[in-house]
Amino acid sequence: MKKQSVFRAYNYSDAQLFEQAMELLLQLKEDQKEFAQYGILSGHIAAFEELIKDFSDIPTDEELMGEQMVATEKKQDAAAEVRRLIRGIMNRVGQKYHSKSGRYRKFGTSKLSDMSDPKLYLCAKRVIRVGQQSLAHLEDVGLNQPQLDELHRANQAFELALHIKADRVSDRDISVENRVILGNRLYEQMLKMGQVGKDIWQGVNQAKYDRYCTYESSFIREEKRRAKKED
Repeated sequence: MKKQSVFRAYNYSDAQLFEQAMELLLQLKEDQKEFAQYGILSGHIAAFEELIKDFSDIPTDEELMGEQMVATEKKQDAAAEVRRLIRGIMNRVGQKYHSKSGRYRKFGTSKLSDMSDPKLYLCAKRVIRVGQQSLAHLEDVGLNQPQLDELHRANQAFELALHIKADRVSDRDISVENRVILGNRLYEQMLKMGQVGKDIWQGVNQAKYDRYCTYESSFIREEKRRAKKED
């Protein structure tokens, strides 16, 4: 079964969510005595502060995108090196056999520049395998075992770069999902704390009441906006 996507409960940036959460934390500490009357004690405020810290500690998408781009560049460099070595080998093979011959085609290097990463990886393995089988016939054009060994090492590095690139893509997907999940938890707590703050200061201190209105959900704000229009 396909995993369902996780959606944000808040409709602004993570940076704005963090900024509002920090502002709310300061207000909670300032009004800690009043919140205690609603069962929200210092331990609850400390847990809220820890939740903010956990949210801020998750790498941003920009950071993970940068790591993914670096991995992509290294993968491309590794692929270029594999192609370079294959061409060097095939230049020697071409001195011995015509490019239309079966012995040449056996290496399977047609359209080398257009090969996908998996096809290039398999092509390199085939060139090594066929090259080793043909060494006795190609030594007079300069093909030798050290050249095939060099291609083998480059192909191993290419394979590793492919895995690292895939890991970076996966890391980014997982981190984005975790950030949304944690952001939703933080936003939910902000709404709850904000509602308590409004209950505390409604009809008592308008300025303090207004400070907690910031944490209403977008749905509540939209309902109030519609109610004002109807009036």
